Amino acid sequence: MDDLASVKAEIKRWERAFRAEHARDPSKDDMKAAGMADRYKLYRQLSNPAQKVETRHAPAQPSRNPFSPVKGRP
Repeated sequence: MDDLASVKAEIKRWERAFRAEHARDPSKDDMKAAGMADRYKLYRQLSNPAQKVETRHAPAQPSRNPFSPVKGRP
């Protein structure tokens, strides 16, 4: 199983090797061409578990601010 630390280490190793060979940071196209796009996607999912869970929230209620002026109040 891939954990966050191992996926991050793999990505960093690839980025360092890419910079050493090409003298620039990799672009999205470089990542896709090297087959690293799936590793970046996995890293994002592991680092932000909230993205994996689909949540549904009730519609937002207008907040009540006691310091806000209210029209029509005596």
